Amino acid sequence: MEELVDKELGSNFCRIEVGEMLQVALLCTQFLPAHCLKMSKVVWMLKGDGLAEKWATTHSHCNSTMSLSHPSNNNKSTTSTSKHDESGLNRSSSMFGTTMDEDDDEHFLDSYAMELSSPR
Repeated sequence: MEELVDKELGSNFCRIEVGEMLQVALLCTQFLPAHCLKMSKVVWMLKGDGLAEKWATTHSHCNSTMSLSHPSNNNKSTTSTSKHDESGLNRSSSMFGTTMDEDDDEHFLDSYAMELSSPR
């Protein structure tokens, strides 16, 4: 956590507040734009309102695992991770929170990334 905080602060910061800001940041980086927070919601959460509820809702959805299928085999692999940081926050995630089957366009992610990187 010390790598994320201004070095001039040393250890003079609240780990709980930094953890809450990290949670808001992670909620802002959802793969699908529809799942990202609106800026008004971010401000509201940074003031301390609704963060716990939104985090729990998002992670109950993300804790369901994601299936990825590979063209070279017909078996589905499941990928999910769970890490606990020093403050005890559960950083569970599933890859992008979506499921992709063999029927999905294999270039979906590439085209979606290009769409996101184009001028708005």
